[in-house]
Amino acid sequence: MCGAKFMTHTDVERCVGTSYVERTMETIVTTYANTVFDFDGLGTLDLRAPVGERERTLLAAAGLHGPFAVLSAWPAFGAQRDEARAALLTHRLRGLIGLHGVPAIPLLARSPDGAHREPSVAAAVDADTALAIARFFAQDALFWFDGQRFSIRWTAARLTTDLPLGH
Repeated sequence: MCGAKFMTHTDVERCVGTSYVERTMETIVTTYANTVFDFDGLGTLDLRAPVGERERTLLAAAGLHGPFAVLSAWPAFGAQRDEARAALLTHRLRGLIGLHGVPAIPLLARSPDGAHREPSVAAAVDADTALAIARFFAQDALFWFDGQRFSIRWTAARLTTDLPLGH
């Protein structure tokens, strides 16, 4: 069974001892949790650290007061990326947010080393609307700020992940 060309999830679990799905989700959670936001000309917000006074000042300077979502239209984690299509989808995302009567504040969501860069927007829409928009653009998750701290809200049936991890 182990090493067979086609194996079920249960077969893989028996062979490797740990759930493949659990390990994959752990990798995805860690990747999302290590995100850094660059607000053009204003500064950087690192999701690996708690939100403090500096971060609140940065958010206020960006026009973000109270709860908001950070959304992307880029292909979801692990999907093949076509930058021209992703740029078009980001334009459509901004337009859709505009229909809700709030600005789409541009930011760059990136890995700490800058190897992964994903144009995104922050928008003061409610959590249900944000999840609906994320699902419309086939996203795995969105970042949510409740006014105090960030979290990862998953678009599938999964519990919210509070950030920073371990706090």
